[in-house]
Amino acid sequence: MNIYDKNLEALLINNRLIYEYLHSGKVTEDEHVKVEAAKNGELIIVSHGVYLNSKYNPTGEAQKYMQDMAKLPEEAVLVMFGLSNGEFAKAFLQMNSKNIHCLVVEPDIEIFIQVMKNIDITGLLSDDRFQLIVYGINDNKLEQLVSGLLKSYNKNTNQHIALPKYGQLYPRELNAMITVLNERYDRQKIEYNTAAYGGATACKNSFYNAKFFVNCRSTDDLIGKFPVDMPAIVVSAGPSLAKNVHLLKRAKGKAFIICTDTAINAVLETGINPDMVIAVDYEKPVSLFMAEELSNIPFLADTEFNTEVLEYLKPKNLFFTTSEEGTWQKLFLKVGSSLTCVDVGGSVATTAISNLVKWGFKKIILIGQDLALTGNKEHVGDTEEVTEFDERYYKFIEGIDGDMLPVRFDFLIYLRWIEELAFNNKDIEIIDATEGGIKKRNTSIMTLEAAIDKFCMKDYDVNTILESVPRLFTGESAGLIVDELEHMRNNLKRFMNDFNKAVEYCNEGSNILVGRCYDIKRLKEINAFIGEVDDAFVNSDEQIFINKFMAQAEEQMADDFYVEEENEIDEAVRMYKKSASYYKMLADVIPEIVSILEETEKYLTDKKR
Repeated sequence: MNIYDKNLEALLINNRLIYEYLHSGKVTEDEHVKVEAAKNGELIIVSHGVYLNSKYNPTGEAQKYMQDMAKLPEEAVLVMFGLSNGEFAKAFLQMNSKNIHCLVVEPDIEIFIQVMKNIDITGLLSDDRFQLIVYGINDNKLEQLVSGLLKSYNKNTNQHIALPKYGQLYPRELNAMITVLNERYDRQKIEYNTAAYGGATACKNSFYNAKFFVNCRSTDDLIGKFPVDMPAIVVSAGPSLAKNVHLLKRAKGKAFIICTDTAINAVLETGINPDMVIAVDYEKPVSLFMAEELSNIPFLADTEFNTEVLEYLKPKNLFFTTSEEGTWQKLFLKVGSSLTCVDVGGSVATTAISNLVKWGFKKIILIGQDLALTGNKEHVGDTEEVTEFDERYYKFIEGIDGDMLPVRFDFLIYLRWIEELAFNNKDIEIIDATEGGIKKRNTSIMTLEAAIDKFCMKDYDVNTILESVPRLFTGESAGLIVDELEHMRNNLKRFMNDFNKAVEYCNEGSNILVGRCYDIKRLKEINAFIGEVDDAFVNSDEQIFINKFMAQAEEQMADDFYVEEENEIDEAVRMYKKSASYYKMLADVIPEIVSILEETEKYLTDKKR
């Protein structure tokens, strides 16, 4: 077996997409890349006459170059621009533990082909810690791969570098990679700020909203209910909605029209009632939901949606969706339904799209989904324009009409989510009929009028479909909600006692080590108890709620979790102190949660009487 075949065989283990490309017959060779032998006999890469490795000792050069990346903290990721002859990535992986990752982005497909044919990189290709992106083959997967590797818990330990001469030869590709990384880091900041600011409120809503489970419906029970040829229209509140909202009259009864909360009033003003309204924001103002007819329109809410709106509106046909597994999922299973989580994507529109995909729609038409400041306005009906675009919050991206439009960083997150969903679901056609705003990759662009003429050809009885979904927690089964809340409350009280005890144990362990009086038996007992508490908490349904309730503290705790002290004793002391602080925060937050659960239980019990 020659080198190329050996590399191909190894490539199949972790890089099937690249493997299939090499077998597709699309591979062409270009003379701008050559493979030469260094003075010590090792093979090196030359691109456009530029040597990408040392001409004397390429392995030694790679080891020296990667020295600053040696022994990165656990779970860290290195994003490396350039594969070269593979020695740099090899050196990095040899210097680091099994719990780090190396993502190599190779901008020149010809370099990759020449390496595959001439240099044995089977060790790299078969290493689970090694991921590879090659421009021209699988670079459309870069955003997805980066999203999967760069997490909130390793954001302070990740690194990215460009190999020697790569930035000089491939500046455009390097800038593209850095843009993807920066977008991921910006998304992390937004996710952190959202969790820190609203985690507790969202958690409170989730508990209070349990009282609305009585007589509700689940979005899971709509799976497979809609005809496979029925299109769906997602109505968002972008400025361009004013152009085509009136055309929804032609689509009524010929498509499933789901309207986002911010767009609902613009739609109702045209005399059209959508088939469903969707709302997910934990603090969406009640003032948006004042229209009299709104309580009669089927209403889809996230379990964390603003309780005050539901209390004011009292929707007669309420569907629930969720982004969290756990307690509510088990509760819905008890009445013969389910409430599986959906990837909400960060916005109400992306949540709508995610549910439509779950239900089985194959044609999804988007309107009002500008995701940019069309005409320097954020929403339909805005009277004031945004005129200042701070680069900390906005980025200019090409719009559908070719103009460069200002895009808020949170809008950019929603854009990438839609593009990725469209890319990963080839059987679903996403039609962008926004008629303005930002250009979305992997979608079909047409006017709403054209989309209606092409796809909205048949009549459908949407109301009958929705009414065929059973109502849940009716009659005696409503008592299951109270039982679940009580069960959760008792579990939380038990955890509170365990957490307080864990604080004492961590302080004791720290004192033992600081005093240099090493009672190994006692330290083992302490660690065993802490391990039991951690296992019980991690495997509990209550963990999701507690972590959300204290999201800000949770993020702060994770900031330096993988940054270790060099001395093992000092590191153990650091971890004991950090853990003690963490358990204290967990214990302190539980009484407030218990109080909310008791309030919801009382409401349901009193109503039953």
